Amino acid sequence: MEPILERVILDENGRLPQFEDRRVKELAELAHRMKQDDVTEKMVLEDIKSRDIDNLTLVLKASKEYTFPNLQQAIYFMGQSLNKALLKMGCGALDHHAKRADPQNTDTDFVTRVLDKQMLRKQVRCEHRKPDMYPPEDRWRSGLYMYKANEIAYFISNPILRNEHRQGGIILPGRKSFVVLTNVPQ
Repeated sequence: MEPILERVILDENGRLPQFEDRRVKELAELAHRMKQDDVTEKMVLEDIKSRDIDNLTLVLKASKEYTFPNLQQAIYFMGQSLNKALLKMGCGALDHHAKRADPQNTDTDFVTRVLDKQMLRKQVRCEHRKPDMYPPEDRWRSGLYMYKANEIAYFISNPILRNEHRQGGIILPGRKSFVVLTNVPQ
């Protein structure tokens, strides 16, 4: 778990002003609640690994395959799925920013800070697993893994190149397509 880092202001005597003291206490309470809610706190690594595999198996069973004719559409779909997953877990900074986005304003630092705070408060963590972490036959397992309170909640695979194209029940060889596997409801 990452530490909670927050800058505070001290008064001339080196003490916390009342408004800062309140904020520090809130963060300490949040950290304490997060530790209490962590079901893996008293588990050994082997138990955590088997629990993670079991959860991943359930997530993959609920996943659907989406096919796209080009890589750009597949990546756009990944972004939309990430936004939907974050919204379902109570983190709406990306969605709020997209609705109010000014094409001239490319500064995303504020949105990043707000999203980080929302994810911290909602105990949401997002992890990107790169394709080179897996052998070639398991590259479909690479992608975005989203956790809620240390439990896998959503999975969005990286786009996978498929050298065949399915049209109904017919497989057309030679036509390339990109597949994204996810359990995020569309």
